[in-house]
Amino acid sequence: GAFAYRPLTDGETGIVAVLVAPFGIDGRGLCPDNDETPQTCFSGGLTHDMVSLENLRVDGLGAADGVTWAPSEPSLDLPSNRGRDGDVRAGPLDVVLVVDVSAAADSANLLQNPEAQLAVSGFIGGLRERDRIGVVTFGGDVTRLGVDDSPSANPNSSGLFQGGPSRGDVVDRLQSAMNLPGSGSSILFSGIREAAEMLRGSANAGRIVVLTAAEHAGSVDESALAFFEALDAIDASNRAGGPETRVDIIGITLTRTEKFQDIQSMTAFTAGEFFDLAAIQSGQINQLELILSDIRSTLSGSFMLLYDIMIPDGVGKAAQLEFDARMNGLDTTVQYSGPLRVDLAAN
Repeated sequence: GAFAYRPLTDGETGIVAVLVAPFGIDGRGLCPDNDETPQTCFSGGLTHDMVSLENLRVDGLGAADGVTWAPSEPSLDLPSNRGRDGDVRAGPLDVVLVVDVSAAADSANLLQNPEAQLAVSGFIGGLRERDRIGVVTFGGDVTRLGVDDSPSANPNSSGLFQGGPSRGDVVDRLQSAMNLPGSGSSILFSGIREAAEMLRGSANAGRIVVLTAAEHAGSVDESALAFFEALDAIDASNRAGGPETRVDIIGITLTRTEKFQDIQSMTAFTAGEFFDLAAIQSGQINQLELILSDIRSTLSGSFMLLYDIMIPDGVGKAAQLEFDARMNGLDTTVQYSGPLRVDLAAN
């Protein structure tokens, strides 16, 4: 990913932060492969000389158009030109993605939408190799996807993620579910409760990430009851000896009724975060993908390298940034294409 580290001005050099999550020989993404001893970077992290940015373009304009790029020079005003986002040394995670497939999700453009499917598949595919992923959908009922769901499987995480489908199969199953018309009511907290049951007994830290287009169906009292049942399931998972489970919720086109307080309470009580998404629109910057990318960054961790990049005239605040990145010592070149995010209020 990439975002404006300072306010950007057309035709001037701006500081852009590039987020990099390499998968190194230490198996934890802390450094690129190298022949040095010891072959880990626990203390040093990632430096500019380990990464080569090539063929950089802003809205299709590159070196031939006067676009230049170079590592930012540290100064009194900018004491460090690199850092990290999230805990890059964190151990393995069990992540359960909970997705609304109700009639409300259809109305919110979450279903039968290639951009929404791209966002969730990117989230799953971008998790680290050591992380385990499960998926729950909720609408007329609650369904587990992406786990070993055979009758002989352990009902929770001690055996749930073993012998199940590959990560690619998980994506295929979820995309198939999102390709169908939405049906049923949004039983949001039932989906969260199912995810918590899946995590019970795990030795890994747990994370539940929820996409919902509606509050829990039914009356205020019914929503409150379902909320406490879900919270009890999370508490039971934590009491079983596992690490604390955090719940992040992305609300899509949610109305603010009295039941909305239950959603806020769920994230507050689990130290999670609520993300408000006004709409999923076609043909525009995929805000759902950006939110899921932010969440994944906190899950997996990434390094941040600052670069001075010439911003061509006329690109505005919705510029498309493209570049090739190569880790020194590796033959593989990774291509990045995405929006140059301008999140600062001053921009």
